[in-house]
Amino acid sequence: RRLLLGSDAEYREPLLGDFNPSRVMSTLCAVHGHELLVDGVFNGDPHAGNFLLLKDGAVGLIDYGQVKRLTTSERHWLCRCYVALERKDMDKLRSLANEIGMQSRYNLDITREKMLTFALDRDGRDVT
Repeated sequence: RRLLLGSDAEYREPLLGDFNPSRVMSTLCAVHGHELLVDGVFNGDPHAGNFLLLKDGAVGLIDYGQVKRLTTSERHWLCRCYVALERKDMDKLRSLANEIGMQSRYNLDITREKMLTFALDRDGRDVT
């Protein structure tokens, strides 16, 4: 037995069974992608503490206390960003940053390009 949150609750090992991290990540990406790009309403605080691995293998999403909404034009802009990132079309990405008036301290195109890359795609030595 372990002491849990000040009570004398029985400790149980997590039930991981045939846990498949790849499947879980694919599911989470598909759900959040659908929320962002199709519904336009999404969880503004998606982190590991806000999903549950259920006994049947399903993924449960919780804590939608911070919900954000995107207009149709914002969703279209986001789609164009993802296409530019996939195609590595940095000219288009810079144009999209200008389209929304994105600014940085010195307003350098390279900075806006890296900001969008970091926010929407990846982090790495080439980005940060």
